[in-house]
Amino acid sequence: MASVIAVFNEKGGVGKTTTLLTLAAGLDLVGRRQNKQWRILVVDADQQVNTTQMLTGRADFGVGKSLSCLYENNLYQADQLAAAITPSLWSANIDVIPGDRSLQEVPSRQVLLPRGDYRLSDVISEIATQYDYVLFDTNPKWDALSVAVFLACQWAVVPVDLRQFAIQGLSYMISTLIQKKREYRHPDFNILGVLITRFNDQLVGMRSDIAVLRRHERLGSLLFSGQIPESIVVDYAQREGVSLFEHSPRSKVALAYARFIGEVLGREVNT
Repeated sequence: MASVIAVFNEKGGVGKTTTLLTLAAGLDLVGRRQNKQWRILVVDADQQVNTTQMLTGRADFGVGKSLSCLYENNLYQADQLAAAITPSLWSANIDVIPGDRSLQEVPSRQVLLPRGDYRLSDVISEIATQYDYVLFDTNPKWDALSVAVFLACQWAVVPVDLRQFAIQGLSYMISTLIQKKREYRHPDFNILGVLITRFNDQLVGMRSDIAVLRRHERLGSLLFSGQIPESIVVDYAQREGVSLFEHSPRSKVALAYARFIGEVLGREVNT
């Protein structure tokens, strides 16, 4: 059965999609190096469809060939969403369920449909049997579709840019996830960790902010051990439509993400 991981944050510009894409590429690399050939499914639940664009080179799949198809009518089944699965351009081991601009209309439909909150979980649990990892990109706001992704996943990674996100804001995001776990009685869900992104050692106070966060009674234990440095390399890789590991495998940002992926694998096993 696949490990199902979602990348959540209620703010944009914190490296959410970059983290999701680099996690997918990194897991593929680790699997190939270990001769395991892990199969990875990326689900784009963000109406901005940047993940879809990066992995497939297009963003015009339409309702019938995207995640939106699951919310078109009262009836739904795994085959319906499975038909939308598209090979990625990055690796034969990475598939994609594309997003679509119409995802912005899903929350209003979802509340009216039978098992609206749970239909994604119902379907993904069947599709996931064909994969080792299922990774969700999500909206930069909490809405009904976020609830559906939350119910479908086992783990959450929360990327945070400390320039945007005060400790209070991060605490609120973590509290939201814990509250939803209790509200929806989802015992299989856990927070895998908080990843500090866009780290800039030249900014006054950033290291001290991290030190304060690591000592925080509630949040400190959730932090991954390293942080992801801010780098123009990320922009260059995105412009070329390739992963960081293909574009600049020896860059500081790629090496930092490699360490993060190793820690994800360790936490996943030990949690």
